[in-house]
Amino acid sequence: MSIAKSAEISVQQVIHDDKWVTAELVNVKFDNGKEMSNFLRLTAKNGGYVMVIPRLKDGRFILTRQFKPVAGMTIEGVAGSRETKDDGWYAAVIREMKEEIGYLPFSLRKIGEKFYPLSDRVDNPCHLYVALDCQLTDQAKQDELQGVERLICTCDEVLRMIGNGEIRDLATAAGVFAALLIETSTHYSNAISGGGI
Repeated sequence: MSIAKSAEISVQQVIHDDKWVTAELVNVKFDNGKEMSNFLRLTAKNGGYVMVIPRLKDGRFILTRQFKPVAGMTIEGVAGSRETKDDGWYAAVIREMKEEIGYLPFSLRKIGEKFYPLSDRVDNPCHLYVALDCQLTDQAKQDELQGVERLICTCDEVLRMIGNGEIRDLATAAGVFAALLIETSTHYSNAISGGGI
């Protein structure tokens, strides 16, 4: 059997549509002649979400602890979506950092273009950033219904939490490893701001 390189997707039925996500049953016709019928596809509104891995000047990480309906109690980076499709990702990063941890970055690095934590059924791309030399601001504004706890952790503590399963969010784990690569190479990221925000 040959590997498919493209597909035609036709929507059969929209089974859910709200402010955040659309759920559809779709038919998929691959260019290798194979087909899937009534395949469930979830599409996030506003083009996905940001995941930010903030670090202090001394290298410690700033993470969050909060309860999520699917994963339960989680430890992860700062995450959120754009308020509208017209908002830029940079604006979403700054807003979410203010709201969740009360810190702002001195410089911000985007990692890659888009990452898909679940690439077959869920169209919710992650826009991954590392925020460096973060500074505390008085602009913190908690807006999460479940509340958010700020955690400041050493590199060893964060790696231990990934290794023992305390950090279960894949975008957070990828962001931590990207942040560690930034320390040794500039090939993995591009600075998009600097000199203070």
